[in-house]
Amino acid sequence: MKYYELTYLISQETSAEDQKIFSDKLTESISAKQGIIIDVAKPTKRRLAYPIKKQEAAILSTIRFQMEAQSLLVFKDEIQKNQQILRSLIVAYKPQPITAIPHQPTADLAALEMQIVDSQKIFKNETSATEAENNQEQKSISEEKPKTKRNKQKADLKEIGKKLDEILE
Repeated sequence: MKYYELTYLISQETSAEDQKIFSDKLTESISAKQGIIIDVAKPTKRRLAYPIKKQEAAILSTIRFQMEAQSLLVFKDEIQKNQQILRSLIVAYKPQPITAIPHQPTADLAALEMQIVDSQKIFKNETSATEAENNQEQKSISEEKPKTKRNKQKADLKEIGKKLDEILE
């Protein structure tokens, strides 16, 4: 059996009771085909990006279930023939395994906090040492390069203009 997720849109004019009844009908249909219901999401009203069958908004709901591939084909046909559903999508997915977080006693937490504080102190000392080394390297590099300034005289605009006039004549 594979895991599937059915997401569907129904008309926004459907009442809350009718939404619940419709969702129950779908879950009964899945169960009738030897499917296993995993999760049924609460229907929510959504504004649509574009009109679907002249509807600007719709009710969105999702059902996650397990079912055999042969039964899924029959279920898809039922969904497509249903006039209440504006759009539907069935997607196969792989469920994520739930990993348990190990319980740690409070004494262990105190020890961990001390380790964190110690590691922060060590980190600060290491970074200050590396900063000092970098500063020394910068000083040695700056000492190696002699500082020379170019002594350029600025030309007068009047002199440049006179020379251009001489050349052009």
